[in-house]
Amino acid sequence: MSLDELAQNMHFDHMASTGHVRYDPEKLNWINHKWIQRIDHERLVDLCLGYLVTEYPEANKLSREQLSDLIKHVKNDLHTLKVINTELQFYFVEPTITFDKIAEHIDDDQISACQRIIKENLDKIEDPQQLVSHIKEDAKKNNVSIKNIFKFMRLALTGLPNGPGIGELIDMLGVETAVKRLVKLI
Repeated sequence: MSLDELAQNMHFDHMASTGHVRYDPEKLNWINHKWIQRIDHERLVDLCLGYLVTEYPEANKLSREQLSDLIKHVKNDLHTLKVINTELQFYFVEPTITFDKIAEHIDDDQISACQRIIKENLDKIEDPQQLVSHIKEDAKKNNVSIKNIFKFMRLALTGLPNGPGIGELIDMLGVETAVKRLVKLI
């Protein structure tokens, strides 16, 4: 039934009213998430820009292409448009990471191994896929958890243990910024 047909067939004078309407916030977030996934990407960029500029005025200086690329990488994590600010905070604000925060997510005995493997492979960062591939190989050889190495790198790059893939993060931040953030912790 089309919207016009529905409007013609809806008789508001015969509707029963209920005491109140209950909204399920979880379901509303799910619906919103599905809507965000289906919306045209260029339209999504337009909708997110207002939120980003309000929180991070420097977002106005990004090219349309840069902004589009950033949003593309976090689109799957958006349940509301406002969440774009927290999803891309790491891009605009360098995270402050301490070894205590790292130790909350990675065992102490693994931290130095993670640092060593990242340091040994940092020269390959110009090609993020090659970097990831070499890190995986070295982790396997040295019996170090790949998951912990990537968690360490993600913490250094974003301040969070989870998020986009390492290659995506390097592409998003740029090689220079990624190296600067990683070197601080290795």
